[in-house]
Amino acid sequence: MMLPYPRNGRWGYVDEHGRWQIKPVYSYAEKFSEGLAIVRDTNGKRGAIDKRGRVVIPCIYRELEPFWGGFAVGHRFGSSECEILRRTGISVTIEDSKWLDHLSEYYFSVCRSSIDGFTIVDHKGEMVNSATYQAVIDVASSFGFVHCKRENTYRIEDFKGRVLRAYDVDEMWRFCNGRAASCRCGKWGVIDVFGKTVLPMKFKSIQRIDDTVDRYVLVELFDKDEGLFHLYDMRTGVYSDWVVEAMTCASTGGGDFYWVLQNDMWSILNDKFETIMPNVGFSVVTIDGDNLVRVESENGFRYYVLDNNGYRQLF
Repeated sequence: MMLPYPRNGRWGYVDEHGRWQIKPVYSYAEKFSEGLAIVRDTNGKRGAIDKRGRVVIPCIYRELEPFWGGFAVGHRFGSSECEILRRTGISVTIEDSKWLDHLSEYYFSVCRSSIDGFTIVDHKGEMVNSATYQAVIDVASSFGFVHCKRENTYRIEDFKGRVLRAYDVDEMWRFCNGRAASCRCGKWGVIDVFGKTVLPMKFKSIQRIDDTVDRYVLVELFDKDEGLFHLYDMRTGVYSDWVVEAMTCASTGGGDFYWVLQNDMWSILNDKFETIMPNVGFSVVTIDGDNLVRVESENGFRYYVLDNNGYRQLF
């Protein structure tokens, strides 16, 4: 277990007992993803190290995303173009790119400097087609389908441009478990992949709790205070009585847990929505998909192991 941890303003990595495994020499360190961790040196430049502390990608990047599916997106200092990086450090520069969005393991959308719109490239940097999109929301890599906006219409089409499904909405998010938040005439709701209404479009805004959760969403009502949300159960149609500023879910080795933000403080709930850690801090981060969280409060950083009955502090 390698846990990012600070000491005297510098970050390194400790084990579950708090013993240093990688010395604190970085201005910031992120959690490991696919065997590599993004770190930032004292000059504000980003790179990546392995679990032995060896530099795999030198700290030369202004922006560098965590690895996913064996690839990451980076933007070097002094360069106007983005790169697709492998875990070996080998990179491909995408010409004429202002930024990249890592859509799936092998596909990226490209915002280019020379055109008004987006294109799609694979992990080798090669364009999958000649289409220009107004927006690229997602790519189903196994099927070659694109969830996009073209000709002022949100739709799903294949790489050859054949339209498979079109949606009569003004705005929409990507599908998660077959459902997507959508907006029509300034009101938000949820539809499924066939365009059928799951949640009526009558809300001021909607926040998704997590990509893996399709039962609950956060809804903002028109007649309530701005920025406060109710938990809405899409199976039963029931609103929660309590309001929150934000909420997210983590599916961990110990079950599902929910972080709830109220009055600028986070609390942790179990899968029955029972509070197991009230007002724990102003930042909560899951680590490595385990039932392990890092909490930041006025007392500094602490790591906790969670289960549905409570928690245990590591160190």
